[in-house]
Amino acid sequence: MQKHILIGIALLSLAASPLFAQEAIDKEYGDRVVFLDDDGGKQDAKRVKVESATYEDSGVVYLLRGGRIKNEKNGSRVLMILYGDAPRVYSEGEQNLLRGQYAKAASDFDGSKNAVDAGKCRDWLIEYAAIRRGQALTALGRKEKGNLPDAVKEFKAALTANPKSLLFDEIQLGLVEAYSLQKKWDEAKAAATNLLNVGKIVKQPIWQAKAQKAIADILLYQKSYSDAVSAFGDLGSLASREGKYEKSELRKAELAKLEVAANVEQGWALVAWAETSGSDSDWTKARTHFEALAAKFPGDETVAAAVLNGVGRTLMKTDPRAAYMKFVEAHVTYFNARSEVARAYYLKAQALNAMGGATNRQRAEEALKELRKFFPESPFARK
Repeated sequence: MQKHILIGIALLSLAASPLFAQEAIDKEYGDRVVFLDDDGGKQDAKRVKVESATYEDSGVVYLLRGGRIKNEKNGSRVLMILYGDAPRVYSEGEQNLLRGQYAKAASDFDGSKNAVDAGKCRDWLIEYAAIRRGQALTALGRKEKGNLPDAVKEFKAALTANPKSLLFDEIQLGLVEAYSLQKKWDEAKAAATNLLNVGKIVKQPIWQAKAQKAIADILLYQKSYSDAVSAFGDLGSLASREGKYEKSELRKAELAKLEVAANVEQGWALVAWAETSGSDSDWTKARTHFEALAAKFPGDETVAAAVLNGVGRTLMKTDPRAAYMKFVEAHVTYFNARSEVARAYYLKAQALNAMGGATNRQRAEEALKELRKFFPESPFARK
């Protein structure tokens, strides 16, 4: 069974975050707002001064140079805000976060708050430094659990600073991860549900889809397999439906990825269900699901690799050699589908052990070594 682990939810979206610091053009009118127009096209307002930034309708307000003209944008349409008065230490913190230097990043973000007290930066920094520090502490908390309560405090501090933050999704998903790593499932599910509800209110389907995926993952961790299967199905339907109406090609592509993820993960939830029940009919359901994905998402490498892995997994007990061949085909043919290729290495090792014999056991160990070497970020590498 796949053990789903909520790792790096917030960090994965950092590079595309709506709030990423830049060197100042000038301190007063050095901001930049990137947003979607009515037709889904990307527009760019440079050298402006942002007065407020929330997810509400007309929640992003900025002044053009000179302060004589004010513009208002719906928060759900804003893709990015770059603040010109971000202190250097904050920018260094973001770079350290992206490099995986989490302890340095946490220190940078803590120190950057002094710029607000010194009058060198507007108070937007209090909110964003708390979010980023929470992310850094969560990353550290994957090995040192003592950092996780402090991460939760930082995310909550960000909400206190701005309850309707443009980064509401990163805050709530950050809480989901920090709570999940502590196995506080009720709190994690509450954070995901908050994001889901706000996403509905502000008509932000990406938020809804991310929240729905988090809820489905949590149900899987709790071994509520039937509910997880249904939740992934709901996610797939949501992403497919909203993708048809989305005008922005950027967001349409993100919804398409979430739809693929929903269908693939639903298959692995069915596998987990079958592993628990041992029922032949449940194994048949899992295999039928994976086999149908190839026609549903033709040309998608992640899906193609998942189909091989999924079908192979259903063969493991009755024909481990046939299963082994499926896993080999997955990692040789679709090497760019990293998540499924990592799974293929793990399953290949299981199949070799199931085949028996000293030589196959040695080959299984070699497969696991390659998994840890080439895919250290994968949860399978930590099993």
